[in-house]
Amino acid sequence: MRHFILRTVIAFVFALPMITTASLVKAQIVGELSIDTMLYDSPDKAATRWTPALAALTPKPETVDGVECLTLPCNFRTWTQRASWDKAVNLDLSQYNYLYFRFKCPNISAIDKISIYFKSGDKGWYVCHAAVPLLTDQWQTVLIPQAMFRAEGKPSGWTDINKVLISVWQNKTVATSVSIADLRMQQINVVNLVNNSGFEACSTERLPDYWGPGHWGLQQDHWISDMDTWRAAWGIDNSVSYQGARSLRLAKLTDTAKRAAVSTFFRVLQKQPYIFSAWLKSDQPNGQKVTFKTYTLKNTWLNKTVTVTNTWKRYEVSFTPRKTSSQTRCQIGPASHGVLWVDNVQVEKGTVATAYQTAPKDLIITGHAVQNNEPAVADYAITPDTSKGVVSIDANRRFLVDGKPFIPTTVGWEGTPSPSVINDLARSGFNTLCFTANPPQTVASLHATMDDARANGLKVILWIGKKVTDAQVTQWVNGLKNHPALIAWYVYDEPGGLPTSPSWEKANARYKLVKSLDASHPAYTNILFRELKGDYLSDILCIDYYPLTFWSPSTVSTYARKLDNIAAKAGKPSWIWLQNSGNAYFIFREPTDAEVQCMTYLALIHGSKAIKYFAHKSLGKGLWNEMRKLTGEIRKLTPILYSLEPQPNVNTNSPSINLVGKTYNGKKYIIAVNDPPSSVNATIKISSSGKFATVLFESRTVNIKGNQIKDTFKPYQRHVYKIGN
Repeated sequence: MRHFILRTVIAFVFALPMITTASLVKAQIVGELSIDTMLYDSPDKAATRWTPALAALTPKPETVDGVECLTLPCNFRTWTQRASWDKAVNLDLSQYNYLYFRFKCPNISAIDKISIYFKSGDKGWYVCHAAVPLLTDQWQTVLIPQAMFRAEGKPSGWTDINKVLISVWQNKTVATSVSIADLRMQQINVVNLVNNSGFEACSTERLPDYWGPGHWGLQQDHWISDMDTWRAAWGIDNSVSYQGARSLRLAKLTDTAKRAAVSTFFRVLQKQPYIFSAWLKSDQPNGQKVTFKTYTLKNTWLNKTVTVTNTWKRYEVSFTPRKTSSQTRCQIGPASHGVLWVDNVQVEKGTVATAYQTAPKDLIITGHAVQNNEPAVADYAITPDTSKGVVSIDANRRFLVDGKPFIPTTVGWEGTPSPSVINDLARSGFNTLCFTANPPQTVASLHATMDDARANGLKVILWIGKKVTDAQVTQWVNGLKNHPALIAWYVYDEPGGLPTSPSWEKANARYKLVKSLDASHPAYTNILFRELKGDYLSDILCIDYYPLTFWSPSTVSTYARKLDNIAAKAGKPSWIWLQNSGNAYFIFREPTDAEVQCMTYLALIHGSKAIKYFAHKSLGKGLWNEMRKLTGEIRKLTPILYSLEPQPNVNTNSPSINLVGKTYNGKKYIIAVNDPPSSVNATIKISSSGKFATVLFESRTVNIKGNQIKDTFKPYQRHVYKIGN
């Protein structure tokens, strides 16, 4: 999805455990100004300072887990969207570049986001939405750059701040609270622009946060079927470092493939000199060629090769951007054979490299991400597809292939996948191939790819690129509409803007063109999740939603439910794109296996009838293994999820449990998932005469007493219950 690359960075996400070596220099705080200590003697005094509005209740001074703070209660028992508290101030914040505070929410999945507002003058505000990480229910430290605040109205400047406002946005109809401690501004001396430049933060396997191979997942043929080799040659080395506990190891041995490490985005200024430096070491006694590169999506500022020896040494190169950009990345990669170790990367303004220090973001320390680490899933058997490929959508919004319910599971693929990629996807259990078609593709080449898909038992969703001409679309549709693997035309991705915008006009025109040429297959446009306001010109309503690392996985439920409600009124299926990518652009890590399990089951429970992951093959071994497991589970659950038999009445005592009851072939089922990053003991009630339930996919049973199932859910865990045998 193009927007996944281009969308403006909207959050300042947290870093994970960082450098502990005392000799390392951290980003330096050179000035501070307290906005509110959040320490009050009584609720009355707190209430005179912080005025509640909307779903907000009176703030309460408390001590939470040993931290003195102000707790802001949210009355989210009905759908009220948000709770807000504001405080009158008289502050000049122009000399500070970061907002600092600590917060904790005991029911993090009840929240969609937290916004911070500063009123400036009488006519405007500075606001930052969704900059607070919602991935743990423990105390977190938040550090938001002042540059991330956007103007609303006509603020008179940071010298004239007269009010601060905190808004907590609702994700569930359940009461919750947010505790805030030590709200202040800081002036941090920013030297290094690169996050996790010492590679000390590593939240998933051997993948360093804020670094990746340069794009979403992997696409190269030679890695797809041998990811273990790639992971052994690209990742954290805990036994070698220049400073701190670890370094990044990049091996280039017998292949010619790129093996570079690429940072996430940072901002540089036009016509300002910069120094890009790193401590490097090679295993090659006669030296190894290594390339330094800095670039945006459209421009390259630097591309220079140095020779690295087999002892640690700092290498420096200079560059001057021709344009101001917040989408600059730096890259280091071996250009000749050998093993390269990288440590203490620094990009800084100036013509002379200064002593290494970490970036401001590395000042924040939190816990590791939740992971399942489940056993490896064996390859799925491949059976060539021999179906006729007759596609229909019935009156109950069921997507049918040859009259049978079908839930597409796929990984989005930019470009045309090779036969080896197609085979790997099939062995991983996916039932559909979704790939982009752009020139110079022809009917013949696309037909060959679809033949490969069919030979591997896969259906095909053909995703037409935005810049394809109407003449090319006409050729493709006429030439491919009778291919038995084809199940849908994905005619346009993320039009964006108002319905009268040029992109929407193009999307609608393309939909009409495709339908005029092929009335037998559904055609659909995918839209941004925040632009879903009603039905639109499409046979299937589809959104993309990638919460990590800005929002909690639990927020998938809100958008999947909203999508399905609109689709139900229109009599159409609802499909969703979920995230399996990270370590690139502005996403500092991939989802974990636990998070993708949660997101997938939330989507299914709240009505999604296609699970599409963006994009390519995931870097993390555990994540890809989880996706392989989920494809098999969805296959088995498809007839249950599509069943038209009367649904049993099910409910739970825990607001963290999302669930749905189903009846299939007379048997009752409960599909449930826990959406916060903490365990819960839940009671699930069902009207049933059964005495036990089989927990599918887990090889165990639970007793039913008084029409109740009592069970423990780990963080983000799903359970699927079949009542009786």
